[in-house]
Amino acid sequence: MKINLYKILLITIIFISILFRIIVIEKIPVRDEYQIDLKIGSPITVEDYDKALDLNNYKDRQKKGHFYYILYLFKNHKLCDNVDGQLYHPPLHYIITATFLSFLDKFPLNSMQKVEGLQYIGLIYFIISLVIIYKLLNKLELKDKSKLLIFLLYSFFPIFLKMTTYLTNDYLVFIFELFTILILINWNKNPSYKNTILLSIAFGLGNMTKFNNVIMAFPIGICILNKIIQKRKNFSEMMQLITKIIIFTSIGMFLSLIYLVRCLIVLKTYSIAMPLDELYIGDASFWNMWGLDLKNFVLFGKDSVKNVWIGFLYTSLVYNYDMRIFIGSIDIIILIFLFIYFIKYAFKEKNKNMKLILFTFICCFISYICYNIKLPYRCTYDARYILICLFLSNVFLGKLFEKINNKKLSYIYVFVIFLFCLICSVQFL
Repeated sequence: MKINLYKILLITIIFISILFRIIVIEKIPVRDEYQIDLKIGSPITVEDYDKALDLNNYKDRQKKGHFYYILYLFKNHKLCDNVDGQLYHPPLHYIITATFLSFLDKFPLNSMQKVEGLQYIGLIYFIISLVIIYKLLNKLELKDKSKLLIFLLYSFFPIFLKMTTYLTNDYLVFIFELFTILILINWNKNPSYKNTILLSIAFGLGNMTKFNNVIMAFPIGICILNKIIQKRKNFSEMMQLITKIIIFTSIGMFLSLIYLVRCLIVLKTYSIAMPLDELYIGDASFWNMWGLDLKNFVLFGKDSVKNVWIGFLYTSLVYNYDMRIFIGSIDIIILIFLFIYFIKYAFKEKNKNMKLILFTFICCFISYICYNIKLPYRCTYDARYILICLFLSNVFLGKLFEKINNKKLSYIYVFVIFLFCLICSVQFL
């Protein structure tokens, strides 16, 4: 019987990554965006968790973060009656997490175990994402060695490890972005009614998780435009395409706007919470905010806090502050690899699906820049807002691996990637 080395290595990577995440979950306290009552190192007693589970302790508007949202749904079994704090977010992720908390509530667990148990939602999200990524990489027609490299990078990339412990909605919207790309590739090849409905559901549920998923409208729009150009001379096919566009728009818009419309009708208001004033970095000079000083990234000194790029790299890579120099040094090599791919290969890609991946990456990255121009705060440069770009960067690194013909260089490349994953993982232990 022939041994499939690729599948054995893939299963090994997945098994170790799941096991490692369980260790991270058990080691790291649950994270709320504002970290109110749930700070790292605190709470340290069951009584502190009892307090965190009391809705009356969240009267301050700024304290109504992601954990409060989950807790409100868990206790009241209805949507929130205001849009204070983080309550402006669409409810899908919070409904899922509150339902999971209700499930945990059926067991003889104390409040600490229930709250910490919410992190297993992040593990479930990770496992779902692995299935989608597996199918997506097959669609991109990558070699097995590249797929393994991408799975390795994704499984042990710091931001994706950290996201397991977060209560925010960013991981779920990342899953819907992945699913949207996968279905869009299928739709591009076969724009059937089934693929159209699946695409509209993926896009709509993404927006029902977080409104920044709307950026996926750009890659969807470019694919639709391409189909219109292809079928413009065939009246029958054009009419079928228009029907599918109407179906996509109807389902997608309904799912995307239902929460916003509900707030405007029931609550008579809808507003997005502004970050705290102390997080404002718009008073920094243009260079301090947008210049790329890799020395400052490694040191992450006082001035670095106001730099968008350093903040992005830091939040995506560093968990243990003491290891920032090691991580920063090897990340510079990874960034050079990415730079080589973009300069030499990215815009020469002949594979249509890879072109779509590249276009999606550019759209999402530009939206991140615009977001930070409009809202220059320390919280807005957090890498969790563009998880999809970080994953697609892993895909580009995998693609670059295929371009290396020299055996020694390929070994060095794999060693650097492996070392990066190892160092990044050790910081969580």
